[in-house]
Amino acid sequence: MRRDFPNKPPAVEHTVDRLLVAPWSVATHKDCVRQLRRTLARLHSFDPRDEEAASIWDTVKNAEANRMIIVGMEIFMGAVGIATLFLGGLSVMNVMLVSVRERTREIGVRMALGATRKSILRQFFMETIFVVSLSGGVGLVLSYGFCALVNLLPMPPFFTGMLTNWRIGAMSVFLLALIAMLSALYPANRAASVDPIEALRFEAGG
Repeated sequence: MRRDFPNKPPAVEHTVDRLLVAPWSVATHKDCVRQLRRTLARLHSFDPRDEEAASIWDTVKNAEANRMIIVGMEIFMGAVGIATLFLGGLSVMNVMLVSVRERTREIGVRMALGATRKSILRQFFMETIFVVSLSGGVGLVLSYGFCALVNLLPMPPFFTGMLTNWRIGAMSVFLLALIAMLSALYPANRAASVDPIEALRFEAGG
């Protein structure tokens, strides 16, 4: 240390004022800091409880603080993503309700020709699932494609790029499927509940 990293003025030359200490494990980190402070206090005659007497740059503590910040950001962004998915589900449900209203005569004709309530329910349910799955799948492809394109660019220091996680993708697909089913239930049930006679009158009167 004295040869390769000598102190610069106004510090005293040929002295050592820095130590690099690594604990055996993260679990022993706090005990290591306490032991180090007690040892320095005994050698240099100061109170080990005085944190100003010997400053310690605790990288483990800094890493924990950074991890909490990252976890908080992930929770916030996850909440925003879930809210966006549910809003998208509501939009799809409204679109399908409009579709049911515009196709009232079609539903009436099908039911008059013998279509069952179950078949009408299945038709609109599958149509809603298809719309949500198609739009969600395109969104996932665009998201992962955007991340891949960004990672091809030169990265600034201390930035590893836009990392993708298969768990997040799987969770997004699960939430998308759940929201698709919830969005499909009401419009499909509304379509299946149409009275064929009233449906024919509705179109004829319009």
